[in-house]
Amino acid sequence: MMNLKNKRKSLTRACTRNIMKDFVSCKRSTRTFAQPIQHLVSRKRSQEEMVGFAIIMVIVFVIILVFLGFSLSNSEKDAVESYEAESFMNSMLSYTTYCGDYREVYLDVKDVIFRCYENRTCVNGNESCDILTTTLKGLLLESWKVGANSSVKGYSLDIIGGEEVLVTLERGIRTNNAKGAVETIPQRGKSVEVRFIAYY
Repeated sequence: MMNLKNKRKSLTRACTRNIMKDFVSCKRSTRTFAQPIQHLVSRKRSQEEMVGFAIIMVIVFVIILVFLGFSLSNSEKDAVESYEAESFMNSMLSYTTYCGDYREVYLDVKDVIFRCYENRTCVNGNESCDILTTTLKGLLLESWKVGANSSVKGYSLDIIGGEEVLVTLERGIRTNNAKGAVETIPQRGKSVEVRFIAYY
């Protein structure tokens, strides 16, 4: 009877040892399996960090492109184009003044230029050259804003009939960058040259 109990005890201990061994071996195998999982997790984190860094770089690049585009558009907008000077020239010559003729019709700048060239007064008694100068001054001030913070730094307007300078108007400073327009106006066998330059 005692031998049987001892055998059971020994079997139990052996089983316990075997179970403990299996448990230890299982723990060892679990540690061995956890190592590649940790490696995958760290690898995934590094990939996420790389993706986040790439997204940040793309956002910064887009912001730089937008800023450059905005700067270029502003610089293009600040420059005076040739068509602006030509458009001003056409509008100026067609502008109606308060100089009237005998038909009680108010003359445009183009006609008043020749009236000034011929030293003729307006019907209301005003000097045509005075009206011409006053009208042109107002048009220039209204159309071309000159200043340090403006794209236009200065302008000049000259009206020449033959060898005579009829009108000369200047404002601001002259720079190396300029756009202008020249118009030659013939009338009754005479011609007048109008020169406008905008400096920027």
